[in-house]
Amino acid sequence: MTASMFVSSADEDLQSLPLNSCPRKQYIVGPIFDLLFVCGGFTVLLSLLYFWPPLRSMLGPSADEFSASLLFAGTYLLSQPHLGASLRRLYGEPENIAKHRHVAFALPVAMLVSLLVACRVLGPTATMDWLTSVYLILIVHHVLAQSYGIALMYCGRSTFVMRADEKQLFKDILYLAVAVAVVAGFHLPFVFLRIAIAALLVLVLCFFNAQLRRAALGEATMPLPAVAVMLVSLVAVVLSQAVDNIFWIFIPAFFHASQYLAVVVAYKWKDYKLSQATSENKLRPILAFIGAELHSYFLVGLTLSVAIPCALFFIGMRDIDPFKLMFLLVSLHHFATDACLWKLRQPRVQERLV
Repeated sequence: MTASMFVSSADEDLQSLPLNSCPRKQYIVGPIFDLLFVCGGFTVLLSLLYFWPPLRSMLGPSADEFSASLLFAGTYLLSQPHLGASLRRLYGEPENIAKHRHVAFALPVAMLVSLLVACRVLGPTATMDWLTSVYLILIVHHVLAQSYGIALMYCGRSTFVMRADEKQLFKDILYLAVAVAVVAGFHLPFVFLRIAIAALLVLVLCFFNAQLRRAALGEATMPLPAVAVMLVSLVAVVLSQAVDNIFWIFIPAFFHASQYLAVVVAYKWKDYKLSQATSENKLRPILAFIGAELHSYFLVGLTLSVAIPCALFFIGMRDIDPFKLMFLLVSLHHFATDACLWKLRQPRVQERLV
């Protein structure tokens, strides 16, 4: 979301040039909410509680049950609704359907045909393994790209402008982080992974050195929320790929999905405020927003993650796990949808978010 492709979806030349001249608050929702659910603070706290022995010992033998319950809640209250929010934007806004018909209609058909052909040629098991491998690589790119776009939003809101060399270095860091995931995903010799991580660390240190030079010269530096969101993303990628993929456990729901919902809520809420600007009843836009948007994200997510897989199971799908299949297909479609819908250079997106 907001930068699903590093090069095209977040136009850095526009990052600090909001279309309107009104001052914008630095945070998307608010300082505490953003630092916890957009910048990754809550994810860091959960990870410390689960992985750091002194804190994990506080949970005792119930640590695994606690994390399982938390992940279950996060999946159905955050992860699945964030997929629903994406589909609502694509299919619920006429201008998006008209502009992105290839993603709305052609892509689902192509995915279905490809799935049937793959199952016929490769077999159900090999097809699911292939889909899973593709997902595990693309999800890293997707999470990093979204964090990249959100970091640019924070830069724009605080009128921080990166120089050309800083922009390129920032993007190179993200490309190299994706390369780390690719090297690990294809199980290349561990030496390649170590080289990629070492190169990534060098680039990160170079970027921080550039910010320190700015501070020494009395220039503006990258805002704290932008730094935090990228650091959490990079640390999660490196730990999950180089140490143990269990370090990724809290990222989908409590970092990525919560980010997405915060941004889409801010985007849609601005629409409602604009549409109700002349309304004398100030409570009306709030009720309309809750009634029209938030509950629908949950229902769409529940339909995709539970209702449809259950229907497929009851009609006889046994060779492939229908729950896993639906999750993979919807997620892959979601990646493509975000690449089209969320571009910071789009006037409407920039006006509401930057």
